[in-house]
Amino acid sequence: EEAGVARWRYWLTPALAAVDALMVLFVVFTASWAYHAVVYGHFGNLGLTMELSGFIGGIFLFTNLMKGRYRVANYLTSTGQMIQAFNVWNITMLAFISIAFMAKVIDDYSRAVVLLTYVLGIPFITLARKGLTQAITSASRSGRIATERVLVIGRESGVLNFVSRHRPWSIGFVIVDAAFIDTPHTAVTPAEKDASLFQSLAHVQARVRHLRPDSVFIALPWSEQALIERCVDAFMTVPVSIHLVPEAIMDRF
Repeated sequence: EEAGVARWRYWLTPALAAVDALMVLFVVFTASWAYHAVVYGHFGNLGLTMELSGFIGGIFLFTNLMKGRYRVANYLTSTGQMIQAFNVWNITMLAFISIAFMAKVIDDYSRAVVLLTYVLGIPFITLARKGLTQAITSASRSGRIATERVLVIGRESGVLNFVSRHRPWSIGFVIVDAAFIDTPHTAVTPAEKDASLFQSLAHVQARVRHLRPDSVFIALPWSEQALIERCVDAFMTVPVSIHLVPEAIMDRF
């Protein structure tokens, strides 16, 4: 399962681009076939339709890439998705007309087909983007798709508070493990306390090496500076990003 999540992290961006390319192909062919079937009684020139779909699709993909639309994080919220897809489609069609006009190939394509492609593309592309967003959001919450794999370490109350406050799955994070640091009994001597902490951190360090998360989040009160430094020192020898969870008061700023 972990291997599947890791593979999807690398294949999801090309998959999203491929879905957009197929959607543009579908829209252009639908517009061309519908127009030619109604007006001329045949399905039009297949080669010319393929050329038109490649032309428009290439601009559409390029525009989305330049705007960073294929990052998984962009699909983890439904807010503004349809508007953004509509804006990119408008830019695409304006760019297509401008490039085709300057290249003096605008007359190669039926104006009716281009207009119908634009009109049909609005509902199809915006609804496709909405569907992809819902699917990726659902997969992110279930842990099947992740932008980052994290391990959280801290007191049990601090780890649970971090999860409830920040809801990491909403930004594509999947928690692969949580390590709790026990509060030592008052009767324990400093040497015993230090030995217990050393053993606990060594065990967590081994789990980090085995699970290979992208990041480690330290969910400890900032007042426990010595303990935080011990945690940082323990994870400096493994290839992970180390983050200190902010105190709850910081959420107000």
